[in-house]
Amino acid sequence: PQVLPSVVRPGGDISVVSPEAAKRFDLPASCRVVGGTTDSIAAFIASRASSPGEAVTSLGSTLAIKMISSKQVDDAKYGVYSHRLGDTWLV
Repeated sequence: PQVLPSVVRPGGDISVVSPEAAKRFDLPASCRVVGGTTDSIAAFIASRASSPGEAVTSLGSTLAIKMISSKQVDDAKYGVYSHRLGDTWLV
């Protein structure tokens, strides 16, 4: 049996809230549930950077530096990993 939900892109449509949740939290029955993301990736998306080589820093409880790349870059030794972002990679 499927234990975990399907993965959707950030902002991707999942469903409407259940009638029970809508009633409990006083939400409209039409309230949509969508995929989320981490704060640093949300900050990157909000920056509207869109071309390989463009980078954004996000300072909160941690400092995140994200850059668009045409290639996936991963190096566990340095804590570097990539997220798929459309046809590019967010490193």
